[in-house]
Amino acid sequence: MLCERGIRTFETVTRNTLDLNAIALLRQLSHLPLMVDPSHGTGDAQLVPPLAKAALAAGADGLLIEVHESPAEAWSDADQTLDLDAFARLIRECRPLAKLWSVRCDPGRTLAIPRGPPTPSSPSDGPAGSGKSTTARALAHRLGLLYVDSGACTAP
Repeated sequence: MLCERGIRTFETVTRNTLDLNAIALLRQLSHLPLMVDPSHGTGDAQLVPPLAKAALAAGADGLLIEVHESPAEAWSDADQTLDLDAFARLIRECRPLAKLWSVRCDPGRTLAIPRGPPTPSSPSDGPAGSGKSTTARALAHRLGLLYVDSGACTAP
């Protein structure tokens, strides 16, 4: 799996510059799934929705988007984090676009070009007690999805 998370440039307004050229080029050069992280790639929550859509148009198989029920209270990356309403709105906006580009778009699941079985996922990252499970549970409820806490699962 490949992931475009932005590159450092001389531009100083955003955290990084999301390299949409790389998405189209990697689509030609590799068979590997390509994820794009517009949250880290820009560092600005207002830029995440338009660049998420652009990434899908350029050929991304999926998106990594930082979400928190209260971004101002997030322990890290608050400036690039969408709240639950903004994320739900982005998913709704991506659905019709995804149909144009033959991209699978299920809320709370990987946005993926159907090359194989889709992998349901909503990964979260952060230290223990930072609210990952609480946020994921609230997001699943808001989007009408089943919530499964894989961190609470143990191997046999």
